[in-house]
This record gives sequence, C-alpha cells and structure tokens, in this order.
Amino acid sequence: MTQTIAFGMTFPLYWLLLVMSRSSRGSNGAPEKPIASLITRGEAQGLALGLALGAVLPSAALIIMKDTYATWLWQPYPIFVAIIRAVYSRIVTPTKAKAKATSPEEKENVRKPASKATTGESGSLEIIRTIFLFTFLLSSYIHIRAVWPRVWNGDLSTLYDLLVLTKAPPSDAHPSIQALSFFKWDYALSYSAFSLGLLWSARSFEEVLGMVLCYVVLTPVLGTGAATVFIYGVMCQL
Repeated sequence: MTQTIAFGMTFPLYWLLLVMSRSSRGSNGAPEKPIASLITRGEAQGLALGLALGAVLPSAALIIMKDTYATWLWQPYPIFVAIIRAVYSRIVTPTKAKAKATSPEEKENVRKPASKATTGESGSLEIIRTIFLFTFLLSSYIHIRAVWPRVWNGDLSTLYDLLVLTKAPPSDAHPSIQALSFFKWDYALSYSAFSLGLLWSARSFEEVLGMVLCYVVLTPVLGTGAATVFIYGVMCQL
C-alpha cells in the first residue's frame, strides 16, 4: 500500500483508524504490557525473516543492480514482507505448540501465574530489540550521511533545498525537482501523523514532554526517523 499511495496518505489513515478503534480505552490506547508478551517468538522470527528477505534483499538488489526489473520487483516489497511473515508464523508456531509436552504436571504449571517473562517472551523481546536497533542505526546513518557533511562544509543552501518544505514546483520543472518536492511533503505528512499518534498514545503529561524533548534533541542530530524509532521503542518497553 505504501508503494501505491505513499506514506503521506497511509500513515495518517493508519493512525486515524488506530485512534478511533482505541478511543474507548482508559489508558489512551497505550499498551499496558511489554511488547514481548503480545508477540510470540515465532511471530517475531517471522517479522525478522520477512524484513530480511522481503525488504532488505529487494532494496539491496535495487541499489546494486540498477536494473529495471529489480526496480519493478522492489515496488510491492511490503507484500513480500507480509507473506513471508505470515507463512513463517503459520508454519512454526503450530509446530512448536504441538511439540510441547502435555503431561498433567505441565498443564498444572501452565495454570499458575508466572512471575517472570517466559522463555518465548524473552526470545521475542530480543528479536524485536534487534529489529528496532537495526532500524534506528540505519535511519541515523542515512540522516548523518545526508545532512552532516553539508553542515560541516557550510553548504546550507543545498541543505535548505533538500529538507525545507516549499510550494509545489511548476509543471514544467525538471522531474527531479518535482520528485524531491513530492518526497519532502510525503515524508513530512507521514512522520507528522506518526508523531501525533505517539503523542496521543502517551499516558501522562510527563510522557508527552519526554516525547517532545526527544524529538527536539534527536531530530537535528539523527533525524526524525531515528527519533521516532527511539520513542516508539521506549513506549514498547524495549
């Protein structure tokens, strides 16, 4: 969906639906449990495998090969991620469930509340942490490489053209200028929706202040994407 409509439309729509679906929750939609307790180890493994094979691999082929077919194959990468994750989770999770012993003693232990995270939750937590860390580092690297050399060299005019939003260019402008304007607005709309969604999910005024402070401090240094990943990771208790 992000490849056909763009982030600028899908992210606001996603967060609008999420807010509406959780508007009746007393905790403002914020999860009360760690993310590891909501995602099984098999689901986390499926997500990691889906991102590796469905997103990273096609993106690497797109950059390295510079081929028309590689570009076309890259377009539906979110579908690849979803299919790989769903297939892996469907195959692995039932298999692990059947492999568990079902003796009366173990059934009795299952009924008892656990005081610590189970092995499955711990495993899923480590996988999710790795995904978040990789995303944070990648986003930070892209921002640092694109922004800081220009700041260091004093090339502020190019930096202004690269980052600052402007009105739509004329129809006869060069395609690269039109594409840059589109991507800047697309990026701004998508991350504005994401940021507002995170602020809405805050459970206290202190959390709102903490999010705003993180955005103010991290965005100029590491970029909006890295700041968003960091805040979302903290909210998910990673």
